[in-house]
Parts: sequence; C-alpha cells; structure tokens
Amino acid sequence: MPVLLQGLTSLTDPVDRDIAVDLPGLAGETVRLDARGWLACPSLYDADTFLPLDGGGLRDGDVETALRGGVSTLNCSVDWHRFTDPRERGPLLSLAGCSRLPSVRLLPTAPPDGDNSGFPAWLAGFAGEAADLPVLKACKLYARAPDFARNLEAVWSAGWLAMVFVQDARMVADLAESGGRICFRHATSVDDVAAMRGSRQGTRIATSPQYLLPLPADTRRNLVVRPSPLSDEIRAPFARDVLSLVDVIATDHVAPGATAGPGLRLQQHFLPALLALAEREGLDKAALLDKAGASAAAVFGAEHRDGVAILAPRSAGGTAPEIRDPEREPFSAALFTHEVVAIVSGGSAAATPAFGKFIR
Repeated sequence: MPVLLQGLTSLTDPVDRDIAVDLPGLAGETVRLDARGWLACPSLYDADTFLPLDGGGLRDGDVETALRGGVSTLNCSVDWHRFTDPRERGPLLSLAGCSRLPSVRLLPTAPPDGDNSGFPAWLAGFAGEAADLPVLKACKLYARAPDFARNLEAVWSAGWLAMVFVQDARMVADLAESGGRICFRHATSVDDVAAMRGSRQGTRIATSPQYLLPLPADTRRNLVVRPSPLSDEIRAPFARDVLSLVDVIATDHVAPGATAGPGLRLQQHFLPALLALAEREGLDKAALLDKAGASAAAVFGAEHRDGVAILAPRSAGGTAPEIRDPEREPFSAALFTHEVVAIVSGGSAAATPAFGKFIR
C-alpha cells in the first residue's frame, strides 16, 4: 500500500518533508497522512546484539524489535564454533549476505565460559578465506576468560578488530601498547574512558543507553547486566560529554532465548532513547545518532544499510507497552515522546505494528 506522509520534521533537513512509503502486505490505494509532529531520522546501526539465529534466520519478533528501535543494520554475536559446523555455517552466511531490514552482520565471538582451545587455529584459517565472506573482520572477546591474552593475539595476528569486554576498566591500562585494533565495550564513566584509552593510539570506546540515561535506584541495582549502571553523580558528566568520549553507542541487546547470561532487552527503545538523551543533555541529535550509525559501522569496517526511520508522537497511539521483564528491560516506552512506526531504506520499507493504527 502506498502511503504519503506529509509534513514530517526532518532531523537532517531544515525544512519539513514528505515521504512516500510503499508498505508490503497492505493492499489499497494511496493513503495520505498528516504527519506534522512526526520525525524523520537516520536509521541506526546496532553494533552489539545477541540473537538466536535459529536455523540461520531472524525470528519475526527479533525483526519487529529492531524496527521498533529504528535499526536497519545490526551486528549479531555468533559463537565461533557455529562456523565450524557445516549445517550452521551455510545458513548463517546466507543470512548475512541476503538479509533486509534489518541487515545482519555476523560478529564471531569467543564465549567467556566455553572451550576456546581451538580458537587461534580456527581464526587463522577462517581469516584467510573471510575476505570473500559476509562476516565482519572483528571478534568479540572477554577479558575474564582464562585464554583472553592468547585469543587477543590471535585476533590481532589476523589483522582483525578485537571487541573486548572488561569488568574493571583499570585492567586495560597496561594492555600491550603495540597491539592491533581494539574497541572496548561498556564504558560507564569518564574515568572508564581514560583508563581504556590510556596512551594507546586508535583505541575505540563503546557504551550503551543504560549508562547514559538516568534510572531509578532500584532499577539500577536489579538489572541483569555487566557492568551495572552507576549513580547519577557518575553518569551525568559522562552523558554530557558522550560525543567527545565514545566512538560507538550500541545496545548490547539480548533477545529472549539467545543466552542465559547477562544483558538487556533494549533494542526496541534504541532510537527513542537516543533522542531523549539528546534533548535531556542538549546534544546535537545528528552527531549523537551518528555514534549509532555511520561512525559505528566505520569502526567495524562494515557497510551500513542506512535509511530513514519514521517516528510518530507516542501520545497519538495510546498507552505504552508494559515492562514484561524488569530485570532485563531498563526503560518503559512511556518515557519517550515518539515511537518508530516505519523504516525506509533504498527500495525497501518495513512498518512496525504501531503504524497500522494510523491507516485504519
């Protein structure tokens, strides 16, 4: 169904604009909607997610979650062992090569509690053929794993980016200064960033919305996430200077069934949360979204299926969904003024369920 949205406020254009959206699965003649008060924003690149990818595919619920968060491209962590199984390798690579809205980028991962004894040998061989494969030239590692130093050297020997999680940012102060490319996950404070960067050239820093927006004290304490969000006294200066402190903002979203470990269900709030952060701290919206867009993709040397995310005022759509799992969900949708109703990218368009209430 062709839908003409008239009078949207553009984040990147000083004048209001009209956007034509051809939504698959909806039949009928062109519908014209008064979209004054709606927003048109760049869609996002979520650089850190955990999704099951059962059978090498995205579940409908995970697609909906990405669209609701304004995400048109995402990195999905994949245990490196899955690439050694021919039954899984083919479907995974097919997904990465053919996925649409969201496009999936595969991020090989050495899990912190698994058997990684064969990881260096596997990576040495895989890296040799990966130039022609739809896989990120990056690996996710965990500093608490006993084989971390060996695995880090293997990633650097392959010429790949190491995406690293450390529970204590001070652990990385003495990391080999002459090592390869590295991106540290989950900075939570100004002090974290200083410890992670040290004197190292080319270090990249990532953070997530739960470390930038204020949370009630009980919520902070009870979230199943590493590291835990800190107090407002520590969070506030970090949030104010986030544009100069970090290179990547990602969600660390864990979909249901993806892992029993820590992690939040946050991707559905990604774009609304960043817009709320920009309003709260007086940050440049376009520059902030770039940290979760083209700049994030560039850190991973990845192509970003960028597009336009369309947001409608939440008040127009009635009540917000309830928080179903408070230990995994830090934000209520009711905190945000707008919700994503569609993403347009190239010749493709996809709508969230929220779009239907405007064309009945």
